Order: sequence, then C-alpha cells, then structure tokens
Amino acid sequence: MKRKRLDRDVWWDIIGKRYIQKTVKRADFEGHLSVLYIDKMKEPTVWELPDDPVTVCDEGMKRLQILPVKGDFLITAMISRENRR
Repeated sequence: MKRKRLDRDVWWDIIGKRYIQKTVKRADFEGHLSVLYIDKMKEPTVWELPDDPVTVCDEGMKRLQILPVKGDFLITAMISRENRR
C-alpha cells in the first residue's frame, strides 16, 4: 500500500497552515479532495525561471489537491493570494 500525504507536513518552510480534506463518492468521481491554506512561511519558495521568477509557495496561497481512488496520479493546483492559478 502506498502512503499518500496531502497535508504537506514535510514542507519545513511552512510554519503555519490550515488543512481540510473531504472524501467524495459519486458516480462520476471517487477520491479525496484537500485544500492546504498557507498562513505563515519562514520564507517564500521561488523558482528562478529563465524569463521570470515564479513564487510557488508563500503566505496567503492555497494548495488544492485531487486524488482519485482509481488512479496512479494526483492533480495539484497552487492558487495565489489573488485566487489566480
């Protein structure tokens, strides 16, 4: 059995967070949904890309994860403070 961690308890830079998770059983989807609210960080995580730096984790951001029961994949979306992808 694989262990799946949706609460990001291994991210050391996050020092304040809230987390909710819901199990969904419907005809069109069965799995888990989670939202991690990032309240406090030691420092933002920024990826330096050739054209522009991208902040991938910072205070006020949210991490939405969708984990289907029947599948070997996970869909993740980081949502900015302004509720943009």
